[in-house]
Amino acid sequence: MAAPDIDTIYQFESAIESAAESILDNAASITSHKQRDTVTLATPFAFCQLSGVQGIGKQYKTGTNAFNWPIDFNATLNVTVTTNRQENAASHATYLGKVRRHLYTLTNWTTQRLPYHSIALVQESGSSPQYVEDERFDQTTLSFRIIFVIRDDAWPS
Repeated sequence: MAAPDIDTIYQFESAIESAAESILDNAASITSHKQRDTVTLATPFAFCQLSGVQGIGKQYKTGTNAFNWPIDFNATLNVTVTTNRQENAASHATYLGKVRRHLYTLTNWTTQRLPYHSIALVQESGSSPQYVEDERFDQTTLSFRIIFVIRDDAWPS
């Protein structure tokens, strides 16, 4: 599907965070949010944030001047699982397993969720647990290395 414009193609954070949120909400049955969501957060939940996007090297030539647009990228997707130690602490490990399983499953990253991009790799690069004492929250951030490309059919004519 062709994007309406090139700017839309390059809105990686919004696109990939929304796809991850959809996967976790629907496939994993975990209430999920992405950066800049303005909803009130109630535990348990997962928070998705894409960072560190870097071009890898391939380019797509388009337009009359044959400008070379970067098309493949490496990034980090951080998913922070939060549970309340008094109310739902027992579900914390279960949620971590669900996040891993459903994000690793490349068939979950569908064209309905990502019409302009294709995920080529999801690889866990680390985890970081913490306890937020004033809120009594257990939090674990799972970091995933993501390699993705812009689909050939995404370029506007």
